Amino acid sequence: MSGCPDFTKPWSPGSEDECAAFLNNIVLKVYSALPSMATASLRWWTTANSVRSVEDGGGRRRPDLVLMGASSDNPTNPKALPPANWRSVHALAELKDREKNSVPLHEQIFQLMGRALFLRAAQDRQLHISGFALCGASFTLFYIDQGGSIVTSEIDVHQQPLLFLHVVLCFAHSTDICMGYDAMASPTHIKTSVLGKLKVHCILFIMDSIHGRGTVVRCAQVPAFADFDSPQFSALLGVNIIVKDTWHDVR
Repeated sequence: MSGCPDFTKPWSPGSEDECAAFLNNIVLKVYSALPSMATASLRWWTTANSVRSVEDGGGRRRPDLVLMGASSDNPTNPKALPPANWRSVHALAELKDREKNSVPLHEQIFQLMGRALFLRAAQDRQLHISGFALCGASFTLFYIDQGGSIVTSEIDVHQQPLLFLHVVLCFAHSTDICMGYDAMASPTHIKTSVLGKLKVHCILFIMDSIHGRGTVVRCAQVPAFADFDSPQFSALLGVNIIVKDTWHDVR
C-alpha cells in the first residue's frame, strides 16, 4: 500500500508521523468505500503529542500515538483534530526500534500502562483501556480492565496482514462500548439512591488505578424542583453538593 513505512528500518525522528499517516490511510480507504459513511464511527491516530505532552498530563507523558474521535466539522481529515487531552483520548500506541531498543516486551507494555494511568484518571466512564506496541514489523495488543491485563503475543504485520487490517479498523470504527466506555454511565448526570438524578458539573477526583474502580468524587447539583420523601432534603434544592462514588472490586 502506498505510504507504508519501511518496517525493516529502525524508527527515526518523524517516523511517528509516517506510521500515523499509514494507519489513517488504511482507515480512510475503507471508510470511503462503506455504503453508508454517515453511520460509521470514525477515529484517527495523531502524533501531535509525541513531542508535547497531552493536556492534563502534567508534562510527564508524551505517547507516540493517541487515538481520537474525528472532528464533527471535518470528519474525514485526520489532521483536523482538536488538541488532545486525556478525556478525549480513546487508545494509545507505542513505537519501538527492534534493532536499537533493548527494552524487553513486558517493559514496553509497562510503559504503555503508565500512560494509561492518566487516561484512566481522566475518564470516569472508562471500563477498559486498549492499545498496541509496534516493534519493527511486529505489533502487540494490550487490554486492561478492573480484573487485570491481557497482552497478546507478537503478531507480524507481513505474515498476518488481514489480522493487522482488522485491528486497525476495529480501533477506528468500533462502538464506544467496544472501546471501553460504560454505556450505562452518563457523562453529565449521576443517579444517587437518596437524591435521585443529579447534574454533574465536574470531576474533582478519580482514583487513577487501571486495575480497579476506586473512589470517584464529583461536584453535582440537586434539581431545583424535586419531591423528596424526607423534608430534611428540601434545603438542598438547587444546591451544589459533593458526591463520593466508591466502587468495590471482587477479589
